Amino acid sequence: MKSTLLALIVIACVAFSALAATDIGGRWWIDTSAATAAQGGRGGSVFGGEFEFKISGDVLTGSRIHGGVSRNGRAESVPIVEGKINGNTLSFTVLEKNMNGNEERVGYTGKVVGDRIELTVDFGHDSSPRAIALKRPTR
Repeated sequence: MKSTLLALIVIACVAFSALAATDIGGRWWIDTSAATAAQGGRGGSVFGGEFEFKISGDVLTGSRIHGGVSRNGRAESVPIVEGKINGNTLSFTVLEKNMNGNEERVGYTGKVVGDRIELTVDFGHDSSPRAIALKRPTR
């Protein structure tokens, strides 16, 4: 009886720790040093900024906050749509504005690896997908 109870407690702890490892709700910074390395050291990151993730079940929402400031002098935020999370894998789309002000869909796919999120960014046109990494802000 004691061994059965102990086994159930161990299984519950393992299951809980697996769930806790994929809790990505909150703010994540784009790690520009990792993005540069992922691009083969080509200098400069893909872009700066951060993401604010919100999780409800297997649905991922939130926003992408650009690293610079927009024309009105404030940081620009764009919504995350079509977001999904399943275990440690995630995918979502961000509705960005191009230089002409037209909306473009930028796709992200990736996985949680330890305390980081490794993403591939697909700009949806003739450019190759790019790798970026996210990390939690340090306090």
